[in-house]
Amino acid sequence: MKHKVDALARRLREGAISGEDFKKGLLTEFDAADQESQEALLNYLNEITAASALHVNRDLAELASGWRFMHDWSRGQARTEANALERALRIVSQARPVVSEQPQDRVESLTLKEAIGAFYAGTEREYADKHSARHAQDVSFRLLSELLGNDRKIREVTGSISIDMIERLRGVPKYHGKNGKNWPLEDVIASYEGEGDYETISEKTVKNHVGCWSRLWNYHLKREAVDRNIWQGHDFDTKRTRLVVRDWSDENLDKLMGKKWTFRGISRSTFAHIVGIAAYSGMRLEEICRLRPTDIAEVDGVLCFRIREHTEPEPWSPKTEAGSRFVPVHPMLKRKDFHLLERIKNSAKGGHDYIFGDLKPDGPRSCRGYLFSREFSKFKTSAGIPRNTRFHSFRHSVSTRLQNANATIRPIWIDAIMGHETAVDGRKRSVGETNYTHQIGIKNLRVTIETVRYPAAFDICRLFGD
Repeated sequence: MKHKVDALARRLREGAISGEDFKKGLLTEFDAADQESQEALLNYLNEITAASALHVNRDLAELASGWRFMHDWSRGQARTEANALERALRIVSQARPVVSEQPQDRVESLTLKEAIGAFYAGTEREYADKHSARHAQDVSFRLLSELLGNDRKIREVTGSISIDMIERLRGVPKYHGKNGKNWPLEDVIASYEGEGDYETISEKTVKNHVGCWSRLWNYHLKREAVDRNIWQGHDFDTKRTRLVVRDWSDENLDKLMGKKWTFRGISRSTFAHIVGIAAYSGMRLEEICRLRPTDIAEVDGVLCFRIREHTEPEPWSPKTEAGSRFVPVHPMLKRKDFHLLERIKNSAKGGHDYIFGDLKPDGPRSCRGYLFSREFSKFKTSAGIPRNTRFHSFRHSVSTRLQNANATIRPIWIDAIMGHETAVDGRKRSVGETNYTHQIGIKNLRVTIETVRYPAAFDICRLFGD
Protein backbone atom coordinates (compact mmCIF):
# COMPACT_ATOMS: atom_id res chain seq x y z
CA MET A 1 0.00 0.00 0.00
CA LYS A 2 2.95 2.35 0.61
CA HIS A 3 3.80 2.68 -3.06
CA LYS A 4 0.17 3.49 -3.90
CA VAL A 5 0.12 6.31 -1.35
CA ASP A 6 3.44 7.62 -2.66
CA ALA A 7 2.05 7.53 -6.19
CA LEU A 8 -1.09 9.42 -5.17
CA ALA A 9 0.98 12.09 -3.39
CA ARG A 10 3.22 12.45 -6.45
CA ARG A 11 0.22 12.87 -8.78
CA LEU A 12 -1.25 15.45 -6.41
CA ARG A 13 1.95 17.47 -6.41
CA GLU A 14 2.17 17.29 -10.19
CA GLY A 15 -1.37 18.62 -10.48
CA ALA A 16 -2.66 15.45 -12.16
CA ILE A 17 -5.39 14.99 -9.54
CA SER A 18 -7.25 17.32 -7.21
CA GLY A 19 -7.08 17.34 -3.44
CA GLU A 20 -10.58 15.80 -3.36
CA ASP A 21 -9.47 12.97 -5.67
CA PHE A 22 -6.40 12.43 -3.50
CA LYS A 23 -8.54 12.19 -0.37
CA LYS A 24 -10.93 9.73 -1.97
CA GLY A 25 -8.01 7.65 -3.20
CA LEU A 26 -6.50 7.45 0.29
CA LEU A 27 -9.78 6.44 1.87
CA THR A 28 -10.42 3.83 -0.82
CA GLU A 29 -7.01 2.22 -0.35
CA PHE A 30 -7.26 2.35 3.43
CA ASP A 31 -10.77 0.84 3.66
CA ALA A 32 -9.89 -1.92 1.21
CA ALA A 33 -6.87 -3.05 3.25
CA ASP A 34 -6.88 -5.59 6.05
CA GLN A 35 -6.09 -4.51 9.60
CA GLU A 36 -2.42 -5.54 9.36
CA SER A 37 -1.91 -3.47 6.21
CA GLN A 38 -3.68 -0.53 7.78
CA GLU A 39 -1.39 -0.69 10.82
CA ALA A 40 1.65 -0.98 8.55
CA LEU A 41 0.56 2.13 6.66
CA LEU A 42 -0.01 4.11 9.83
CA ASN A 43 3.48 3.09 11.01
CA TYR A 44 4.86 4.20 7.64
CA LEU A 45 3.30 7.60 8.04
CA ASN A 46 4.65 7.83 11.58
CA GLU A 47 8.10 7.22 10.10
CA ILE A 48 7.48 10.05 7.65
CA THR A 49 6.61 12.27 10.58
CA ALA A 50 9.80 11.28 12.42
CA ALA A 51 11.86 12.06 9.34
CA SER A 52 10.04 15.33 8.90
CA ALA A 53 10.94 16.27 12.46
CA LEU A 54 14.50 16.38 11.19
CA HIS A 55 13.38 18.97 8.62
CA VAL A 56 13.42 16.53 5.72
CA ASN A 57 10.00 17.71 4.58
CA ARG A 58 7.53 19.65 6.69
CA ASP A 59 4.73 19.25 4.16
CA LEU A 60 4.81 15.47 4.45
CA ALA A 61 4.73 15.82 8.23
CA GLU A 62 1.51 17.82 7.90
CA LEU A 63 0.10 15.17 5.58
CA ALA A 64 1.00 12.38 7.99
CA SER A 65 -0.52 14.30 10.88
CA GLY A 66 -3.81 14.47 8.98
CA TRP A 67 -3.59 10.85 7.87
CA ARG A 68 -3.39 9.58 11.43
CA PHE A 69 -6.97 10.64 12.01
CA MET A 70 -8.26 8.98 8.86
CA HIS A 71 -9.10 5.58 10.32
CA ASP A 72 -11.50 7.01 12.90
CA TRP A 73 -12.70 9.75 10.62
CA SER A 74 -13.56 7.40 7.74
CA ARG A 75 -15.77 5.41 10.07
CA GLY A 76 -17.55 8.44 11.45
CA GLN A 77 -16.05 8.07 14.95
CA ALA A 78 -14.15 11.35 15.03
CA ARG A 79 -15.54 13.66 12.35
CA THR A 80 -14.25 16.72 14.17
CA GLU A 81 -10.76 15.69 13.07
CA ALA A 82 -11.61 15.83 9.37
CA ASN A 83 -10.28 19.37 9.17
CA ALA A 84 -6.78 18.10 10.03
CA LEU A 85 -6.72 15.94 6.91
CA GLU A 86 -8.23 18.71 4.82
CA ARG A 87 -5.55 21.12 6.04
CA ALA A 88 -2.81 18.63 5.23
CA LEU A 89 -4.18 18.04 1.73
CA ARG A 90 -4.42 21.77 1.12
CA ILE A 91 -0.79 22.28 2.13
CA VAL A 92 0.46 19.40 -0.02
CA SER A 93 -1.55 20.53 -3.03
CA GLN A 94 -0.04 24.01 -2.79
CA ALA A 95 3.47 22.42 -2.82
CA ARG A 96 4.77 25.03 -0.41
CA PRO A 97 8.54 25.20 0.20
CA VAL A 98 9.95 23.90 3.46
CA VAL A 99 9.70 26.44 6.26
CA SER A 100 10.98 26.32 9.80
CA GLU A 101 8.56 28.56 11.70
CA GLN A 102 6.03 27.05 14.11
CA PRO A 103 2.29 27.36 13.33
CA GLN A 104 0.80 30.17 15.38
CA ASP A 105 -2.08 28.05 16.67
CA ARG A 106 0.09 25.18 17.89
CA VAL A 107 -0.98 24.01 21.36
CA GLU A 108 1.65 24.60 24.01
CA SER A 109 3.26 21.35 25.14
CA LEU A 110 2.13 19.94 28.46
CA THR A 111 4.31 18.27 31.03
CA LEU A 112 3.60 14.60 31.63
CA LYS A 113 2.05 15.42 35.00
CA GLU A 114 -0.24 18.01 33.38
CA ALA A 115 -1.11 15.61 30.56
CA ILE A 116 -2.12 12.85 32.96
CA GLY A 117 -4.19 15.29 35.02
CA ALA A 118 -5.95 16.56 31.90
CA PHE A 119 -6.64 12.98 30.77
CA TYR A 120 -8.22 12.08 34.10
CA ALA A 121 -10.38 15.22 34.09
CA GLY A 122 -11.44 14.78 30.46
CA THR A 123 -12.37 11.11 30.82
CA GLU A 124 -14.01 11.27 34.25
CA ARG A 125 -17.49 10.42 32.95
CA GLU A 126 -16.18 7.70 30.62
CA TYR A 127 -14.49 5.85 33.48
CA ALA A 128 -17.02 6.64 36.22
CA ASP A 129 -18.04 2.97 36.57
CA LYS A 130 -14.77 1.42 35.38
CA HIS A 131 -12.85 1.28 38.63
CA SER A 132 -10.53 -1.57 37.66
CA ALA A 133 -9.61 0.14 34.40
CA ARG A 134 -8.90 3.38 36.26
CA HIS A 135 -6.72 1.52 38.76
CA ALA A 136 -4.76 -0.06 35.89
CA GLN A 137 -4.23 3.42 34.46
CA ASP A 138 -2.97 4.63 37.84
CA VAL A 139 -0.35 1.88 37.88
CA SER A 140 0.68 2.46 34.25
CA PHE A 141 0.92 6.22 34.57
CA ARG A 142 2.94 5.89 37.77
CA LEU A 143 5.44 3.70 35.91
CA LEU A 144 5.53 6.13 33.00
CA SER A 145 6.21 9.00 35.41
CA GLU A 146 9.07 7.05 36.97
CA LEU A 147 10.58 6.29 33.59
CA LEU A 148 10.10 9.67 31.90
CA GLY A 149 9.82 12.12 34.77
CA ASN A 150 6.77 14.24 35.59
CA ASP A 151 8.30 17.42 34.17
CA ARG A 152 9.06 15.98 30.71
CA LYS A 153 7.22 17.84 27.92
CA ILE A 154 5.11 15.23 26.14
CA ARG A 155 5.57 16.85 22.72
CA GLU A 156 9.33 16.43 23.11
CA VAL A 157 9.13 12.66 23.69
CA THR A 158 10.35 11.10 20.43
CA GLY A 159 9.87 7.67 18.92
CA SER A 160 13.41 6.66 19.87
CA ILE A 161 12.69 7.62 23.47
CA SER A 162 9.55 5.46 23.42
CA ILE A 163 11.61 2.47 22.27
CA ASP A 164 14.07 3.05 25.11
CA MET A 165 11.24 3.41 27.63
CA ILE A 166 9.70 0.10 26.55
CA GLU A 167 13.05 -1.64 26.88
CA ARG A 168 13.46 -0.22 30.37
CA LEU A 169 9.91 -1.29 31.18
CA ARG A 170 10.85 -4.86 30.26
CA GLY A 171 13.45 -4.76 33.04
CA VAL A 172 10.98 -3.88 35.80
CA PRO A 173 10.94 -6.55 38.54
CA LYS A 174 7.72 -8.51 38.76
CA TYR A 175 6.97 -7.40 42.32
CA HIS A 176 7.96 -3.75 41.99
CA GLY A 177 5.58 -1.50 43.92
CA LYS A 178 3.91 -4.41 45.72
CA ASN A 179 5.93 -4.28 48.94
CA GLY A 180 4.65 -0.89 50.09
CA LYS A 181 8.06 0.78 49.73
CA ASN A 182 8.60 3.85 47.61
CA TRP A 183 12.08 3.26 46.19
CA PRO A 184 12.71 4.87 42.78
CA LEU A 185 12.38 2.40 39.92
CA GLU A 186 16.02 2.82 38.79
CA ASP A 187 17.18 2.00 42.33
CA VAL A 188 15.01 -1.11 42.47
CA ILE A 189 16.29 -2.39 39.11
CA ALA A 190 19.90 -1.74 40.12
CA SER A 191 19.36 -3.61 43.36
CA TYR A 192 17.83 -6.64 41.65
CA GLU A 193 20.50 -6.71 38.94
CA GLY A 194 23.16 -6.69 41.64
CA GLU A 195 21.58 -9.78 43.16
CA GLY A 196 21.64 -11.65 39.85
CA ASP A 197 18.78 -13.08 37.79
CA TYR A 198 15.29 -11.96 38.70
CA GLU A 199 11.81 -12.34 37.28
CA THR A 200 10.58 -9.34 35.31
CA ILE A 201 7.03 -8.36 34.44
CA SER A 202 5.62 -10.39 31.55
CA GLU A 203 5.52 -9.17 27.97
CA LYS A 204 1.73 -9.18 28.18
CA THR A 205 1.95 -6.74 31.09
CA VAL A 206 4.42 -4.60 29.12
CA LYS A 207 1.97 -4.53 26.21
CA ASN A 208 -0.90 -3.52 28.53
CA HIS A 209 1.11 -0.65 30.01
CA VAL A 210 2.12 0.62 26.57
CA GLY A 211 -1.52 0.38 25.46
CA CYS A 212 -2.49 2.60 28.37
CA TRP A 213 0.23 5.13 27.45
CA SER A 214 -1.05 5.02 23.89
CA ARG A 215 -4.55 6.01 25.05
CA LEU A 216 -3.05 8.96 26.91
CA TRP A 217 -1.22 10.11 23.78
CA ASN A 218 -4.29 9.60 21.57
CA TYR A 219 -6.29 11.77 23.93
CA HIS A 220 -3.81 14.62 23.53
CA LEU A 221 -3.25 13.95 19.81
CA LYS A 222 -6.87 14.82 19.18
CA ARG A 223 -6.28 18.06 21.06
CA GLU A 224 -3.06 18.74 19.09
CA ALA A 225 -0.95 18.72 22.27
CA VAL A 226 1.33 16.10 20.65
CA ASP A 227 2.31 15.62 17.02
CA ARG A 228 1.91 11.85 16.88
CA ASN A 229 1.30 8.79 19.02
CA ILE A 230 4.79 7.42 19.69
CA TRP A 231 3.42 4.35 21.49
CA GLN A 232 1.82 2.82 18.38
CA GLY A 233 3.45 0.27 16.09
CA HIS A 234 5.63 -1.56 18.63
CA ASP A 235 5.99 -5.35 18.58
CA PHE A 236 5.41 -7.55 21.62
CA ASP A 237 6.21 -11.23 22.08
CA THR A 238 3.54 -12.18 24.59
CA LYS A 239 5.06 -15.65 25.01
CA ARG A 240 8.03 -14.07 26.77
CA THR A 241 7.69 -14.36 30.56
CA ARG A 242 11.03 -12.98 31.74
CA LEU A 243 14.23 -11.34 30.63
CA VAL A 244 16.77 -13.87 29.32
CA VAL A 245 20.25 -12.83 30.41
CA ARG A 246 22.92 -13.61 27.81
CA ASP A 247 26.62 -14.41 28.10
CA TRP A 248 29.14 -11.75 27.18
CA SER A 249 29.69 -12.08 23.43
CA ASP A 250 33.06 -11.19 21.89
CA GLU A 251 31.40 -8.16 20.29
CA ASN A 252 30.07 -6.85 23.61
CA LEU A 253 33.39 -7.51 25.34
CA ASP A 254 35.02 -5.32 22.69
CA LYS A 255 32.48 -2.57 23.39
CA LEU A 256 33.19 -2.88 27.11
CA MET A 257 36.93 -2.56 26.57
CA GLY A 258 36.46 0.40 24.25
CA LYS A 259 34.56 2.48 26.83
CA LYS A 260 36.37 4.36 29.60
CA TRP A 261 34.96 4.27 33.13
CA THR A 262 34.36 7.89 34.20
CA PHE A 263 32.10 7.68 37.26
CA ARG A 264 34.02 9.55 39.97
CA GLY A 265 32.16 7.94 42.86
CA ILE A 266 33.91 4.63 42.15
CA SER A 267 37.58 4.54 41.16
CA ARG A 268 38.78 2.98 37.91
CA SER A 269 40.85 0.47 39.88
CA THR A 270 37.73 -0.66 41.76
CA PHE A 271 35.85 -0.94 38.47
CA ALA A 272 38.68 -2.93 36.85
CA HIS A 273 39.16 -5.27 39.81
CA ILE A 274 35.44 -6.03 40.25
CA VAL A 275 34.96 -6.74 36.54
CA GLY A 276 38.15 -8.81 36.42
CA ILE A 277 37.15 -10.96 39.40
CA ALA A 278 33.67 -11.51 37.96
CA ALA A 279 35.04 -12.51 34.55
CA TYR A 280 37.52 -15.02 35.97
CA SER A 281 35.65 -16.42 38.97
CA GLY A 282 31.91 -16.37 38.20
CA MET A 283 31.23 -14.85 41.62
CA ARG A 284 28.11 -12.77 42.16
CA LEU A 285 28.51 -9.00 42.46
CA GLU A 286 27.64 -8.83 46.16
CA GLU A 287 30.01 -11.72 46.89
CA ILE A 288 32.82 -9.72 45.28
CA CYS A 289 31.94 -6.43 46.97
CA ARG A 290 31.80 -8.17 50.38
CA LEU A 291 35.32 -9.62 50.12
CA ARG A 292 37.49 -8.87 53.17
CA PRO A 293 41.29 -9.20 53.26
CA THR A 294 40.85 -12.33 55.41
CA ASP A 295 38.68 -13.88 52.67
CA ILE A 296 41.72 -14.36 50.40
CA ALA A 297 44.06 -17.05 51.66
CA GLU A 298 46.03 -20.12 50.60
CA VAL A 299 44.32 -23.47 50.96
CA ASP A 300 46.53 -26.51 50.33
CA GLY A 301 48.99 -24.22 48.55
CA VAL A 302 46.31 -22.68 46.28
CA LEU A 303 45.34 -19.00 46.65
CA CYS A 304 41.55 -18.81 46.95
CA PHE A 305 38.63 -16.48 47.43
CA ARG A 306 36.56 -17.70 50.35
CA ILE A 307 32.85 -16.87 50.19
CA ARG A 308 31.33 -17.35 53.61
CA GLU A 309 28.93 -15.91 56.15
CA HIS A 310 30.00 -12.70 57.90
CA THR A 311 29.15 -11.57 61.39
CA GLU A 312 31.52 -8.59 61.36
CA PRO A 313 31.76 -5.76 60.45
CA GLU A 314 28.28 -6.25 58.94
CA PRO A 315 26.13 -9.39 59.11
CA TRP A 316 25.87 -11.02 55.69
CA SER A 317 25.49 -14.51 54.28
CA PRO A 318 25.79 -16.02 50.77
CA LYS A 319 22.67 -16.36 48.67
CA THR A 320 22.37 -20.12 49.26
CA GLU A 321 23.93 -22.83 51.42
CA ALA A 322 25.97 -23.94 48.42
CA GLY A 323 27.14 -20.33 48.07
CA SER A 324 29.64 -20.86 50.89
CA ARG A 325 32.67 -22.09 48.96
CA PHE A 326 36.28 -21.69 47.88
CA VAL A 327 37.08 -20.29 44.44
CA PRO A 328 40.75 -20.49 43.39
CA VAL A 329 42.19 -17.21 42.14
CA HIS A 330 42.64 -17.37 38.37
CA PRO A 331 46.20 -16.74 37.09
CA MET A 332 44.98 -13.69 35.14
CA LEU A 333 44.00 -12.06 38.43
CA LYS A 334 47.49 -12.63 39.87
CA ARG A 335 49.23 -10.59 37.18
CA LYS A 336 51.45 -7.88 38.67
CA ASP A 337 50.19 -5.30 36.18
CA PHE A 338 46.61 -5.99 37.34
CA HIS A 339 47.53 -4.95 40.93
CA LEU A 340 44.80 -7.01 42.61
CA LEU A 341 47.10 -8.91 44.96
CA GLU A 342 48.81 -5.62 45.81
CA ARG A 343 45.44 -4.12 46.68
CA ILE A 344 44.56 -7.08 48.91
CA LYS A 345 47.90 -6.82 50.69
CA ASN A 346 47.53 -3.08 51.26
CA SER A 347 43.99 -3.53 52.56
CA ALA A 348 45.23 -6.03 55.13
CA LYS A 349 48.13 -3.79 56.18
CA GLY A 350 45.86 -0.78 56.50
CA GLY A 351 43.41 -2.65 58.69
CA HIS A 352 40.55 -2.08 56.25
CA ASP A 353 37.38 -4.08 56.72
CA TYR A 354 36.83 -4.64 53.00
CA ILE A 355 39.01 -4.87 49.91
CA PHE A 356 36.64 -2.47 48.15
CA GLY A 357 36.33 0.04 50.94
CA ASP A 358 35.05 2.78 48.65
CA LEU A 359 31.73 0.91 48.36
CA LYS A 360 29.05 1.41 51.02
CA PRO A 361 25.75 -0.37 51.70
CA ASP A 362 22.95 1.38 49.83
CA GLY A 363 19.73 0.84 47.91
CA PRO A 364 16.52 -1.02 48.75
CA ARG A 365 18.41 -4.10 49.94
CA SER A 366 21.34 -2.33 51.59
CA CYS A 367 23.80 -3.96 49.18
CA ARG A 368 27.47 -2.95 49.00
CA GLY A 369 27.31 -3.57 45.26
CA TYR A 370 24.25 -1.38 44.74
CA LEU A 371 26.01 1.81 43.55
CA PHE A 372 28.36 -0.17 41.32
CA SER A 373 25.46 -2.09 39.79
CA ARG A 374 23.54 1.10 39.05
CA GLU A 375 26.51 2.86 37.47
CA PHE A 376 27.68 -0.22 35.57
CA SER A 377 24.23 -0.49 34.01
CA LYS A 378 24.49 3.11 32.77
CA PHE A 379 28.07 2.54 31.65
CA LYS A 380 27.41 -0.54 29.54
CA THR A 381 24.27 1.01 28.03
CA SER A 382 26.27 4.06 26.93
CA ALA A 383 28.75 1.63 25.35
CA GLY A 384 25.95 0.20 23.16
CA ILE A 385 25.69 -3.10 25.06
CA PRO A 386 22.11 -4.51 25.05
CA ARG A 387 19.96 -4.83 28.16
CA ASN A 388 20.10 -8.64 28.23
CA THR A 389 23.88 -8.45 28.70
CA ARG A 390 24.69 -7.04 32.11
CA PHE A 391 27.14 -7.52 34.96
CA HIS A 392 25.59 -10.83 36.01
CA SER A 393 26.33 -12.07 32.48
CA PHE A 394 29.94 -12.66 33.60
CA ARG A 395 28.62 -15.40 35.87
CA HIS A 396 26.78 -16.91 32.90
CA SER A 397 29.91 -16.64 30.77
CA VAL A 398 32.08 -18.42 33.33
CA SER A 399 29.50 -21.18 33.73
CA THR A 400 29.26 -21.62 29.95
CA ARG A 401 33.04 -21.73 29.50
CA LEU A 402 33.41 -24.30 32.28
CA GLN A 403 30.70 -26.52 30.82
CA ASN A 404 32.34 -26.32 27.38
CA ALA A 405 35.78 -27.13 28.78
CA ASN A 406 37.55 -30.43 28.19
CA ALA A 407 35.91 -33.66 29.30
CA THR A 408 38.20 -34.06 32.32
CA ILE A 409 36.32 -31.28 34.11
CA ARG A 410 33.58 -32.94 36.14
CA PRO A 411 30.15 -31.27 36.46
CA ILE A 412 30.27 -31.45 40.25
CA TRP A 413 33.49 -29.40 40.20
CA ILE A 414 31.72 -26.72 38.21
CA ASP A 415 28.88 -26.70 40.75
CA ALA A 416 31.41 -26.25 43.53
CA ILE A 417 33.03 -23.27 41.76
CA MET A 418 29.71 -21.58 40.95
CA GLY A 419 27.99 -22.36 44.25
CA HIS A 420 25.03 -23.93 42.46
CA GLU A 421 22.17 -25.45 44.41
CA THR A 422 21.09 -27.17 41.20
CA ALA A 423 23.37 -29.42 39.15
CA VAL A 424 24.55 -28.23 35.73
CA ASP A 425 22.16 -30.68 34.07
CA GLY A 426 19.20 -28.96 35.71
CA ARG A 427 18.57 -31.56 38.42
CA LYS A 428 18.16 -30.68 42.07
CA ARG A 429 21.39 -31.91 43.58
CA SER A 430 21.10 -34.83 45.97
CA VAL A 431 22.26 -34.70 49.60
CA GLY A 432 25.13 -37.01 48.67
CA GLU A 433 26.32 -34.67 45.93
CA THR A 434 26.04 -31.68 48.26
CA ASN A 435 28.08 -33.38 50.97
CA TYR A 436 30.66 -34.60 48.45
CA THR A 437 31.20 -31.03 47.25
CA HIS A 438 32.89 -30.19 50.55
CA GLN A 439 35.44 -32.94 49.95
CA ILE A 440 36.45 -31.89 46.43
CA GLY A 441 40.17 -31.22 46.29
CA ILE A 442 41.21 -27.58 45.96
CA LYS A 443 43.64 -28.62 43.21
CA ASN A 444 40.71 -29.97 41.18
CA LEU A 445 38.97 -26.63 41.59
CA ARG A 446 42.13 -24.83 40.50
CA VAL A 447 42.31 -26.93 37.35
CA THR A 448 38.65 -26.17 36.73
CA ILE A 449 38.89 -22.39 37.10
CA GLU A 450 42.01 -22.21 34.94
CA THR A 451 40.01 -23.48 31.95
CA VAL A 452 38.23 -20.11 31.78
CA ARG A 453 39.56 -18.31 28.70
CA TYR A 454 38.59 -15.13 26.83
CA PRO A 455 39.68 -13.65 23.49
CA ALA A 456 43.09 -11.96 23.59
CA ALA A 457 41.42 -8.59 23.04
CA PHE A 458 39.75 -8.90 26.46
CA ASP A 459 42.77 -7.77 28.47
CA ILE A 460 41.51 -6.86 31.93
CA CYS A 461 44.47 -4.51 32.48
CA ARG A 462 42.93 -2.26 29.83
CA LEU A 463 39.99 -1.70 32.17
CA PHE A 464 42.11 0.77 34.13
CA GLY A 465 41.97 3.16 31.14
CA ASP A 466 44.79 5.43 29.99
